[in-house]
Amino acid sequence: MVTKFVRCNAILSYALDKNGKHCKHVVTAEDDEGVIKAMIDHISECQDIDGSDLTENIRMSIKTH
Repeated sequence: MVTKFVRCNAILSYALDKNGKHCKHVVTAEDDEGVIKAMIDHISECQDIDGSDLTENIRMSIKTH
């Protein structure tokens, strides 16, 4: 089974997590739309910015494992 994933620091290179360290959060899903939704939620919560503004950046950064 194919898994799609993206790392937060692939979208926002200097993003920090809640502990003030470089955010290395990875979201996974079975399809691109699942990855995009999960990363938008993460960016919106963790980085306190509107993650939906980064939809195309997220889409271009998705990898397959």
